[in-house]
Amino acid sequence: MDSGASSPSMSPSLWCCRYSAASRQSFSLLYLGYALAALLPSIAIAIRRLHDTGKSGWMILVGLIPLVGPIILIVFYVQASDGPNEYGTGPED
Repeated sequence: MDSGASSPSMSPSLWCCRYSAASRQSFSLLYLGYALAALLPSIAIAIRRLHDTGKSGWMILVGLIPLVGPIILIVFYVQASDGPNEYGTGPED
């Protein structure tokens, strides 16, 4: 056998075949847990920022509009706050 040739078991294209269904399922559960743990606080922060700019938290649904929705949300997020609130004045005041 040629020493430069790699065996089929070492092929990088077959790496997914070496893992069992149980390990793929546990990875899926870990990924789902991480996704929920990251998504929920992100939504809360986005809603808080919309409230700081004087908009309803429901405006986050604008992000569901294809192509322009996320752009509109970014514009809303970077707007100045509506004056002082219960936490004090904004940094630009």
